[in-house]
Amino acid sequence: MGCCFSRSLSDESARDDIQTLQRSTSTPIDRRDSIRTSSSFRSHAQGSDGLPLSERKSAPLRRHVWKAKGDMAKRIQIDRMREEFYDTQVCGRPEVWDAIRYSIDLMEAGDLVTAQEILRAGGITVPTGDLAEGAFDQSGQRYDVPSYCCSLPTNVIEVLDEELSNEKNTKVEFDGTSDDDVELEQWGDTKGKTPALARGGKKKLRARLSDKGKDLIVRFDDEDTVSVISRKIIEQAGLIPGRDQVRIAYLGKILRETESLAEQGWNEEHILNAFVLKGESESD
Repeated sequence: MGCCFSRSLSDESARDDIQTLQRSTSTPIDRRDSIRTSSSFRSHAQGSDGLPLSERKSAPLRRHVWKAKGDMAKRIQIDRMREEFYDTQVCGRPEVWDAIRYSIDLMEAGDLVTAQEILRAGGITVPTGDLAEGAFDQSGQRYDVPSYCCSLPTNVIEVLDEELSNEKNTKVEFDGTSDDDVELEQWGDTKGKTPALARGGKKKLRARLSDKGKDLIVRFDDEDTVSVISRKIIEQAGLIPGRDQVRIAYLGKILRETESLAEQGWNEEHILNAFVLKGESESD
């Protein structure tokens, strides 16, 4: 059987082409590197789903529905698998994983609106509205989230082991309420003036803003609660107090606003993630 290209190419050029093909197939490592390079370029230019970044949009978030098999139906097993999954992720940006994890916690608490705002603040798009079908950051990096992380199964078994029930009950979840309402009485009478608590502090921390991706250096005192620090971030970032909100995350968890950073195990050398939730302006 003759070669398909022998009719249009000379024998000499055909031999050259065959030799080139043989050389390329004899170096699989270089070929794989080439594939990785071209794939990387495509993911930055178009994203791993092939869409231009400018055209990728988010659909309204929706709860992922699935049914578990065997032990995966047990809540305690699901919680273990979730911790293992998030602790072992080496691809993607940590702050994006934090935002995805937090938004899922909010969805499980029934707060889809705030969950969507968290993703928007982090520049994360979910084309189908279902996180189990993939999410993308601003650079086009894809984040695949397994079903057991996205939601609890329809046949979940809520029985907890006695030994782990106390640990389970210490999990922090945002329930839609905020201690800001309590502290507004202390801060709200300033009539636009800078509160004394926001003017300085003996220590410094670095907070990374979700909406701008830049870091802020914030001065604070050991006794400052997370709520106080959130307000300092709002002031320094040029946000509007009373309209915009900031939620501070550390090691994948949203910090309790009534406690200090030290009380929640913060390491002073680590960066804090500040999720910016912008409210609607009066003109909207």
